[in-house]
Amino acid sequence: MKGAFAILLLILGTTSAEAQSYCSLVVKVVDPEGREVPEALMTLEEQNGRVVDAENQRGGVRFCDLGLQPVTITVGSPNCNQVSVRSVSLEWGRTRTVKVIYDWKPCLRDLPPVAACHILFRFSDEQGKWIPGVVFDPPSSGAVEPRSDDSGRLLVRIAARTELRATARREGYLPNEVHLTCTRDLINAERLVKLRPVR
Repeated sequence: MKGAFAILLLILGTTSAEAQSYCSLVVKVVDPEGREVPEALMTLEEQNGRVVDAENQRGGVRFCDLGLQPVTITVGSPNCNQVSVRSVSLEWGRTRTVKVIYDWKPCLRDLPPVAACHILFRFSDEQGKWIPGVVFDPPSSGAVEPRSDDSGRLLVRIAARTELRATARREGYLPNEVHLTCTRDLINAERLVKLRPVR
C-alpha cells in the first residue's frame, strides 16, 4: 500500500514538474529558403490586448505564459514585407510550434540609401521597471554613453547594413543577447530589452 502511494506521489510530482516547464507556443522565423532569420523582430498579441515583443533566436522564441485564447503573431516592420499570422490556436498542456516565412532580404535594399541607424535601447525587468547601468559586451563603438541612463535608455548609432551583435549585461541580472542589422526600418527605432534577475 505504501509502495502504491509512493508511486502516486511520484506521478503527481512528475506531472507538476511538466506543468511548470510547459510552454504554450514556439515561433520560428525562416526565409523563403528555410534558413533562420535571427534578427527578425516579432510581436505577439493576445486577445486581452497584452503585447509581447521579441527577437527571433536560433531554434525559435518560446512563449511560456500564454492563456487559451488564439493569438496573433506579427513579424517584421510595417515598412517592409511585414507578415501576420492571425488566430493561432493554443491548447492547454501542449506546445504549438509555428513557422513563419519572412522574406527579409528586400528590406536590406535601402532606397534612398541609409547612412546610419539610430536605435534607442530601453532596458527593463519583467515588471516593466527600467534598469540603469546596462552595458553592451563587447562595448558598442556607436553608443552615445557607455551604459544605460536612470530611465534604462541607451542610444546606439550603427552604419548602414552593419550588424550589432552584443550581450546586454548588468550585475544582478541574466545576460540577454542583442543582434540586429541596420536597415531602413531601423533608421530611428526603439528596442525594448528585458533582463531577468538572477534568482
